[in-house]
Order: sequence, then structure tokens, then C-alpha cells
Amino acid sequence: MRRMLAIAIVCFVFSAAAFAQVPKAYPQQVQGNAQTAQQKMDKALQFSKEGKYVASIELYQDLLKNHVAELKKDIALKSLVYLELSFSHSSLGNQKEEIDYVEKAIEIMESHFTQIKEIDYLTAYNNLHYYYGEYDDKQGEQKTYQKFATYFKARFKGKEASPAYYYARRILRKMEVIAAGLEDDPKKAVAIIQSFQQEIKQSPSEELQADRSYLLACYSSLCDYYNYNSTDHAAGIQAGNAFLQTATALKDSFNIMLSHSKLANQYREMGDYKKALYHVESSLQSFQFPPTSISRFSLETMKAMNMASLQDYTPAMAIVERNILSLLQTHIGPNQQILSFNPQLIKQLNNSRYVNIFASSALIFIEAYRQQKKPLYLEKAEKLVSTASLLFGEYYKKGSYNSTLNNLHKKIVEGYLFVAIEKYPNAYLPKKRILEQIEKNTSFHLAKSFELQLLKQNTPIAKLMHELQWQQQQKEFWSQEQIEKGKTVDYSTKIQEQVVAIQKLEKEIATKQKAFTNFTLANYSVDACMQLLQPQQAILKYYVATNYAFRVLITHDDIAIQQLGTVKALAEKVNEYNALIKKPNSNWKPLSAALYEQLVKGIQPQQLTIIPDNFLNYLSFESLYNAATKQFLVNHFPITYNYSLSLWYLHQKNRNTTDKAKLAAFAPDYTQTVYKNASLAKLPFAKEEAEQVAGIFKGDSFTGNAASKENFYDQSNKASMLHCAAHAVLYDNNFNESCLLFNQAQPLYLSELYTKAMPLELVVLSACNTGAGKLVEGEGLMSLSRAFTYAGVKSTVVSLWQVPDKETAAIMVLFYQYLNKGLNKAAALSKAKQDFVSQYPLYAHPYFWSGFILTGNDAPLTSSSGPWFWLVLIGAVLLVVSGAYFLFLRKKA
Repeated sequence: MRRMLAIAIVCFVFSAAAFAQVPKAYPQQVQGNAQTAQQKMDKALQFSKEGKYVASIELYQDLLKNHVAELKKDIALKSLVYLELSFSHSSLGNQKEEIDYVEKAIEIMESHFTQIKEIDYLTAYNNLHYYYGEYDDKQGEQKTYQKFATYFKARFKGKEASPAYYYARRILRKMEVIAAGLEDDPKKAVAIIQSFQQEIKQSPSEELQADRSYLLACYSSLCDYYNYNSTDHAAGIQAGNAFLQTATALKDSFNIMLSHSKLANQYREMGDYKKALYHVESSLQSFQFPPTSISRFSLETMKAMNMASLQDYTPAMAIVERNILSLLQTHIGPNQQILSFNPQLIKQLNNSRYVNIFASSALIFIEAYRQQKKPLYLEKAEKLVSTASLLFGEYYKKGSYNSTLNNLHKKIVEGYLFVAIEKYPNAYLPKKRILEQIEKNTSFHLAKSFELQLLKQNTPIAKLMHELQWQQQQKEFWSQEQIEKGKTVDYSTKIQEQVVAIQKLEKEIATKQKAFTNFTLANYSVDACMQLLQPQQAILKYYVATNYAFRVLITHDDIAIQQLGTVKALAEKVNEYNALIKKPNSNWKPLSAALYEQLVKGIQPQQLTIIPDNFLNYLSFESLYNAATKQFLVNHFPITYNYSLSLWYLHQKNRNTTDKAKLAAFAPDYTQTVYKNASLAKLPFAKEEAEQVAGIFKGDSFTGNAASKENFYDQSNKASMLHCAAHAVLYDNNFNESCLLFNQAQPLYLSELYTKAMPLELVVLSACNTGAGKLVEGEGLMSLSRAFTYAGVKSTVVSLWQVPDKETAAIMVLFYQYLNKGLNKAAALSKAKQDFVSQYPLYAHPYFWSGFILTGNDAPLTSSSGPWFWLVLIGAVLLVVSGAYFLFLRKKA
């Protein structure tokens, strides 16, 4: 729960300080036709200085629309328009626009490097790095830091007595502190801060105030590390106190306020709500907030959260009500009420701060409703959570989830699903509306990647996409060269050519893509998924929210929502069961039966797709035991897993069967093989397994030296199925280094799979714990299975834990035999597991069979499978012919 509670303050209040420290570059007056443009620019900058950001945005947009020719001649002015447009949007809380416009400013600057003002370029990188941090885009932060560090090293060979040098140095130091936090190295961050303090002692007097402000920003960033990425509360309190002491010594009221908020976050995480409340109140008293300050709204929300945690609900709700009405009055106008205001009027407030204010406020009303059951509290909670959902939808850039996005979404999910259960238990349409809102805002990262692979594999767009990727790489290369060479070399023409080519290709791809909706998410919705479900099918989707877990059962004509209990209690139970089930002699049955009752009781489809969340990704649902029937869940119906509802939709829209499924099987020989100083265990039954499964489909087996990475890649473009009985090496702290090991320990890294295209129907990884991986909340397990899905593989079979290879081989052979008989993948794996337990009763413990799971498309691999099919078909034809001949004889007689 670390990120979700710290968000309320930590991200908010730093923006005002960051930009107050940014010196604005006012361009020189220009002559002739550009005079009008310059006058508008000056007026817009004045509006911005006065806090009239809506008016400044209107002028900047007017400049871009009506002064194209002037701006084309004055690149410095054009880039500044985008830079200031970004700043104005940021000041209004529009995170999506702030990033887009500053990226555009940098693109213009780097494609016209000799024509820009250096101070603007430094400001752009300072702002972009801050914006990425605000969005919690760690990759964006790291990339921006690396590019800026390269520029600083190339531009400044040593210490200079220039404003640009000192400005660039303080930007770099703050980036270095944040980078150390991203590397999980707080000691390095402290050393950088201490070194910066010594540097400041030599700064000229005119730079001293700005340097000290950035020093305080470095302390703030160190506190952010402890708030977001560490459980070392003692060190977090120490960092917060050091920040407070330094801000107090410098008499900086803004940073005194900010340091108190950091300490409040730490104490809240420790469960010391009284101390947290003290620091929130100290924060509110330390600074004179302007009327429109988002920091004040955020601190008031955090105050209410701590009161609610102390079960002091009446004053907590009073604070929330007053705070929300003040916010609405600021951004809409007077006479607003929670139940009647129009959320569309504030949807431009699309950033994490406002989302968190509304979502957290909704949960406070829900907790009060749990205690007092007053319908008015539920009504207000629904209005607030629906507003949070609207703002989240505007804010989320539809990329990969990060911890900020995930924890905000979990708050919204908890609020929405609780409202659905309490207010609409038997009302289908409101429940569907709520689920549509939730799913519209879930992570689309993996589904979008799979969509891209479908388009590449099945449409003429593939060539355009490859060309686009090449042009983007070229643009990045020449931009980097320009940064390193500075103004000594001009690559602007090359970069501009790439920009034009990229824009043209993106437009062409977008136009052509409209013709291939079967391969895209263009028509995706919860309703569309329900229409694809057959009457005997169901989807069981789990949501692990902020404090509670839920399950949602989706059928072709209904949606059922159920609360499962607290996250903490369920996680403890699941983790205990996962530990038990991996021990062949353990007493797993009581806990398995308890989880059956809690997670799946009452579900009776003929085929089920499970979409787990969070720690439930590690659970083998097939192993859950029904004490009433004395059967496992696998005996009730076949089960398929999926990563998301959107990916399930793409799988259903692209179900293919073929008369000629081709299989290639791989089994490396690990005799005397060492990988990273560790000897690899031999897999004595792997060779036999590979040869048997290949024989079932009359495919090719690659064993020993032939089981190479090169042959695996080669077969990925020739076969429709790949079977791999090989070791996997998994690293929780660096999943991109996790790999599959081929002969002579040749590693196939997860990071490689994210760059490959594999148009395969099925990949089976039968050895070791190939389904395990690091859990990234909001995205799922960073496993080999996920990596193959990212590469375009439609379905995978992996193991959640290491199973002896003899038992593995037996299950795999049964699985492929049923596939060859025409069963769909889920049914084939289900039958294989049941047959294995029946044939080998001594191995009935779930450890031996339940770890193998199918994820993805469950369609049959063949439409006319195996010799039995042909015998039946020939028999039927002979029967028809015989009957026809008999009728012919009768007519003739």
C-alpha cells in the first residue's frame, strides 16, 4: 500500500517549486512580420506570470494556428511557444498535455539546434524530467537523464562562470539524485547531495538562491525514494527530518511545508496516524497557499484520510465535503454540490493529484457507509469515484501501467465495485456500465503489443510498420549525435527529414488500420466480450484493490460481482497455500478447500477463463478442492487463463484452426553444462518427451546440439507449435535477464522476445518454473509466458513451479494426444491432468500436475485431427454411398 497513500501529497507540491525556479527566457523583439507574433507571446507570458493559464493557453494556440509563417522563420520563438504551452497546461494540472508539448518543444530544438536558445533547451529538459517523474514514468526519467548528462559532458568541459553552466549543473544534480533512487541506491543519492552542498559553497552570489532551491529539491527527491520505493521507515524519517532542518535553516516556507508532508507520508505508512496528522496540519500551517493551490486540496484530503484511519469519520467527511466544494468552486464556479456538479466541466484536471483527491474522498465516504449504512454516503461515493474514473481516463496515456497508475486505479476499482454490490445487486445495466468504466482504464499495454503483432502477421501494414521503426531509430540516432556534437555540427536537415517521414508513415498506418478491425481493439468493450461468449462459457475476473479483493463473473447475459474479503487476509492464505502445494508430502487439502469456498464456489460453466490479479497470478486454480464433491476444480470444467479482458477479446476474434498443424520440439542436453557458475541439472526424460510429442504431430524434434537458439528462432517462423523441454533461469530483480537455456547454455532472454515477432499458435515450456516471474502490479507476472505473448504467440503452456521431468513428460504426451484428437487446448490440458491422476494415483498430489497452466487462445489446433477422424469420415462416406446405391437398385427394380 506504499504508493497509493503517498501519492496524495508527494507528487503535488513539488511542481510549484520546480517551476518557480525555472528562469523564463523572453526572446528578443523581432522585426517586420513577426512583430504581432512577438506581442502575443509577450502577452501570453504575462498572463502565465499572473496565473491566468487558460488565457495564456488560448494565446499560445492562436500563435500556432495563425502565425505559422512567422514561427517557421523564428525557431527559437516557436520552440518557446510549445515549452510555455506545456508549462501552462502543467499549472492547470493537465499531465497529458504537459508531456506532449514539452516533447514537441525538444523535437523542434534538436532538429534546429543551431537556431535555439540554450536556456530554453535546458528548461525543456528540466521540465520533461519533472513531468516524467510526476507521471511515474521511470524509463522516461532515466532516458531524459542520460541524454541530459551526455549533453552536459559534451557542452561543459569544465567549470564555467556562466548562468547556463550553473543552471545545467543544478538540473543535473537533481537528476542524479533521482537516478540513484531508481537504481535503489540511497547512499549514492546522499553522497550526491553532500557533494552538491560543497559545490554550492563556491557558487557566485547571483546563483546561490537557485542552487539552494535545487538542493532542497534533491532532499525532496530522496524523501520520495523512501516514500515510494523503500520499507526502511527509520531512514525515511531521518531523510524527512534532514529536509525539514535544511528548509528551516534556509527559511524556505514552501519546502518547510513540503518536508512536513513527506514526514506525514512516512508516519502514515508506519500506521502512526496521529503523528501523520500532526505533520499534515503542520504542513498546512507552514505556507500561505494561493486560493487555487492543488497542494492545499491534497493536504486537506490527506488530513481527512488520517482522520478516517483513526475512525473519526464525521470530521473526516466534513473536511472532504468542504475540500471538494472548494475545488469545484475554484474550477467551475460558485453554488456547486457534490451530487449535482457536472464532472465534464473539470475533465481537463487530468493528473494523478486530482484523480487521487476524488478517489480517496470516495473511499472515505465508503468507509463511513460501512459503519453507518447511510444511503447518502453511498450516493456521494459513487459521484466522486465516477469523477475520479473520468479524470483517470483523460490522464492515462494507454501505455504500460506504473505504480502510480496502478494504485489510483485500485482505489477507483474498490469504490466502483463496492457501489455496484451495495447499490445495484440485481441491476444488470448499472453493473455493466461500471465494469465498462473500470475496464476502459485498465492497462492496455500487452493487448496493444499483441494487436501490433496481429497486424504485422496478417495485414499489408507490416512493411509500413518496419519502415516506421527504422525511421524512428534513425531520428533517435541523429538527435543523439546532435546532442553530443552541440553546435559544432548541424544535423538539423537529417533530423527534419526523419520527422517528416515518421509523420507521413504514422498517418498512412492509421488510415490502413481502419480496414482491419478484427485484428485491433477498435470495437472492444465489455459488451463486445459478452457477445463473444457462448452460453456454456464464462470469464472470472479478479480485482485486488486497495483494501479489498473482488471477483466478477461475466457470462453471455449477466455480470455477478462479489467481495472476497480483505486483501491482507486473502494474500496470507494464498501465499501459505502456494508454499504448501510445492511440497509433495504436505497437507494441502484444508487450505485448498477454504480457497475453493472463497474464490470459486458457485461457478458452473462448461468452460472457464480466469483473469487473475496481483498475487492470484501465482495460484493454480485447478488445484482448488471442492470438499462437497471431493473433486478438484479441474474435474469440473476446463480452465484457461488470460492477462486481461482486452487480450481475451483479441484472442476470440482471431481463433484459427488448420488441417496441417506443424510442431517442432526442443530438448537440450545439459550434461556438464554450466551457466553463470552454476551447474545445470540434467533432464533425463526431456529427449524422449520431445521425440514423443513431435511424433504425435509428425513434427521435428531438435535434441542435444540441435536444440539451439538459432534453430528455435528458425522454427518459430516455420512451425505453428513449439515445444521446449528446457531449463529457465528467472531473476526477480531483473526480469529482462531471465532466460530460457538452449544447448550449451545459450540464453534466450525475455528482453529479446520483446523485440521479436513469432506468429505461433502455441508455445509449450514444460521444464522448471517457466510460468513464474516478477509481479508488476497492474501488468501481471513478467514471465516467459508473457514475453512470448508480447511477441505474438497466441497461447502458452508453462509451469508455475518445478515439476520432476518424468511426470512432466507423461502429462505432456497426454496433452498432445488430446490436441491431436481435435480437443481445444483447455480441454486437452484438463483431460491430460485427469488421466495422469487416474493412471498414476500415487502422484495425485497437486504438486505433480496442477502447476501446468494454459494462457491465451484456447482454440483447437486442428480441425481434422488424427487417423480416427479419417476412419470416421471414410466410414460415413461409405455409408452414404451404400445407401445411395441401395436406393438406386430399388428404383431400378
